[in-house]
Parts: sequence; structure tokens; C-alpha cells
Amino acid sequence: TFGAALQYFTGSQRHNIALREHALRRGLSVSEYGIAPKKGDRPRPIADEEDLYRALGLQWIPPELREDRGEIAAALNGTLPRLVEPGDVRGDFHVHTNFSDGVDDIATIVRAAEARGYEWLVLTDHSQSLAVARGLSRERLTEKFRAVDAARAATRVELLVGAEVDILPDGTLDYTDDVLASLDFVIVAVHTRFKMSERAMTDRIKRALDNRYVHALAHPTGRMIGEREPYPLDLPAVYVHAASRGTALEINASQERLDLADTDARAARAAGVQLLIGSDSHAASALSGIRFGVSVARRAWLGPGDLLNTLSASEVRAWLTRRR
Repeated sequence: TFGAALQYFTGSQRHNIALREHALRRGLSVSEYGIAPKKGDRPRPIADEEDLYRALGLQWIPPELREDRGEIAAALNGTLPRLVEPGDVRGDFHVHTNFSDGVDDIATIVRAAEARGYEWLVLTDHSQSLAVARGLSRERLTEKFRAVDAARAATRVELLVGAEVDILPDGTLDYTDDVLASLDFVIVAVHTRFKMSERAMTDRIKRALDNRYVHALAHPTGRMIGEREPYPLDLPAVYVHAASRGTALEINASQERLDLADTDARAARAAGVQLLIGSDSHAASALSGIRFGVSVARRAWLGPGDLLNTLSASEVRAWLTRRR
């Protein structure tokens, strides 16, 4: 009975109810003990989950999709997506070094990226106004460019110089356009003034996304799990705006954020928004945390083709250039 029991306790409750209703329509009864012709009959043991779903005329449904959000109809029609897997990830868009508030130097982080088999890596330290995170002045940013150039000579990983640039309260950015233009990758974020009205915060972010040098929006809702609720934001309006600008939204993989959440990430993709995962790591060992972003992406029904992290180094370069 292991297969039936595993499926039952993997849930969710709403999925299990929907699955049992589907079984009843086929004249069957499903329980944690197996499948029976009708309720009260001795169930036929089920060895694994695949057998249970197959007996109900369904594709096997990955655990992350078991939320009663259309997965049973898709499994019945054979249209469940091939979900992204950790092995599909070829690089990380959001990594901090000890130039700002990270603890490890570039060489240490690059070795960790090599160990993960990455093709490319974006080093995104904070911009100048975020003093608490040791944000980089223009002079320090120039030093970082030199340090990355030196590191490139000793690695096969393609290193890109990025920055996590603060969105100021009026929607302007923390670096001038000439500085932004010098960067390979610009990901913008709200780190201050969280208590603006929904309209003001939405306009603030939309104005930032209007900048031609911006590639992505980091942790779009600003939530910190168990610490801070999302700031007021018209997310559907942000989706439309980002899609019109060709700007990506991040699934931030930090365990404190997981932002975008799965339902938001699915809605963003449905609206035509490009998505990427950033580990937001502040230490070489934290690069592995990108797996939590992959888990969110799987719950959002995303496949490899839905995430920029699955692109090769040359494809990433092409996307970054095309965005401008």
C-alpha cells in the first residue's frame, strides 16, 4: 500500500479531494490503502504513486503541483508541463561578494560556482545609497571591475559584473545612467520606504522599470517571511509593465524571501513576463540555496524554457544586449 499512502500524505488536502472526486466519476474509490471498485470494498494495493495515477487515467502529478489548481485536468489531457529541475540551471543572476555585504571574495565564490558546474555567474553587489549593506560608490565599483577582470583569467565560468541598484522613493535609480550602462546586468530593488500607498509604490517601481538599462526587478513584493509583510503593490499592473518593457522579474531564492511566491510567479509568466532565479547569496556556500528558487518555480508550473537561468552563457549575453 506504500504508493497510495505516499500519495495521500503528500497532499494537499484540496488535491486529494479533487482526486477522489475524479475517481468517483470513474466508478472507483481511492484511499491511503489503494483503489477499490467502490467504497467499502477491499482496496487493491498500489505499489507506487505512478500506478495510482495511471489507474485513474492520469499522468503522474509531481508533488509540487498537487494544489487543485488545474493539475488533474491537465494530467487527464496529458498536458502537464515538464518542470524545471536543479540540473537545468546554468547560472545565478544574484550573488553578493565582500565588495558589499557578502562574506567571501570573488575567487572563493567563483570556485563554488565551478563546483556547481555553472557556465556563468552574475556578481551583483549593492549600489551606493544602501550604506547598511556597504553599497559601492562609483570608485569602489571601478575597483570591482578590475577584480572581476583579474578573476576571469583563472576560471572557465563567464563572469558578469552586475549591481543590485536601489529604487529611490521617486522611482529614480541609485546610479546614473552612465554607470548603469557600464554594467553587464542591472537588477533593481526596493530596500527603503516600504509604507507608501499601493499606487505610489506601483508608480515607483514602474518608473524604475522604464529605465532602458534595467534588466530585472529583485524580490518584487519585498516580503520577509515571518518578519515583514509585502508592501502594498498592484502586482498585475507591474506584470503588464514589465512585459511591455521586456524586463524580467526575480524569484528570489533566499529562504527569508522566496519572492515572487509560487502563485505570483505563475501569474507573472501567464502575463508574458520573463522570470529568473537569484540565490541572493551572501556567501559562497549559499549558492546552493538556488534550489529553493527552483522549488518555487516548480510550484509555479514553470519549465526550463520559462527561466533565464537555463540559458547558455552566450544566450544570456545576447538577452542582456537585446534588452538595451
